[in-house]
Amino acid sequence: MSEMVDAKEAAKIAGVTSARMRQLAISGELGARKFGNAWAFDLDDVIAYRDSPRLVGRPKKKTDEDQQS
Repeated sequence: MSEMVDAKEAAKIAGVTSARMRQLAISGELGARKFGNAWAFDLDDVIAYRDSPRLVGRPKKKTDEDQQS
């Protein structure tokens, strides 16, 4: 089992907010366990998330041409 880190430390490593870390845990995108009201994140998962490519920004709107294809 890998080392566990709290939401604040995980956010610092991943370069996001601790609120975003909790969102990722709740959605199941990131391995984490909840102990009472505190989250513990698997350090290996946090590092893998940090190193993975992510889409940034709002998705583009579909045009009429896109919908017909």
